[in-house]
Amino acid sequence: MNVKMLAIWAGIAAALFAIFLVAKVEAPSASAHKVAYSELLAQIDKGEIVSAKVIGDTIEAKDKHKQTITAVGPGSSETFQARLEKHGVAFEFQQPGQLANVLIQIVPFLFLLAGVISSPAKCKAARAAPWVLANPRRAC
Repeated sequence: MNVKMLAIWAGIAAALFAIFLVAKVEAPSASAHKVAYSELLAQIDKGEIVSAKVIGDTIEAKDKHKQTITAVGPGSSETFQARLEKHGVAFEFQQPGQLANVLIQIVPFLFLLAGVISSPAKCKAARAAPWVLANPRRAC
């Protein structure tokens, strides 16, 4: 295996590792309790929620017992913000992570590039041992 192929496979491995890390960081915590959006609203109205973080459509809230509660709903709506302010809930907004999406879209192209670059190696092998490829002239 030549240096070029090693570099390509190292790049692919690095991209896959980066996707894993980003997915792990962006995923809600394992200790988070999932509830329906309406249940989260009821808990806000009861005064049980002390803080909330809105990431896209996902709402991560902390209650008085410091437990994490997650729900999916229109967290960026003005009525939701007004409800949080009314009950004295500290809140913040974050943009959903785009890095994972970009990396996921790049991976197929990395595999395609690896296949294109490894193609000359297949042609050398086909010339040396024609039985390696079914049709060595067409593959090269």
